[in-house]
Amino acid sequence: MLVSAQGQYVINRNPIPFRGVEQLAEELKARRRDAEGAARRDQRRAAATHQAVVRVMEASRSPA
Repeated sequence: MLVSAQGQYVINRNPIPFRGVEQLAEELKARRRDAEGAARRDQRRAAATHQAVVRVMEASRSPA
């Protein structure tokens, strides 16, 4: 997962509109399943807003 400097979430070059942490968690779970359990996250913390990174962290902590 990439978080842009503008706070946009992108998974495998596909923009993911943010509608809530739960929805973001579901997107991450779906991608994890698609990749045979290998979660891939690429967070560009230096460029991303703090809140955007926090949302990714919250979503990734959600139970599978």
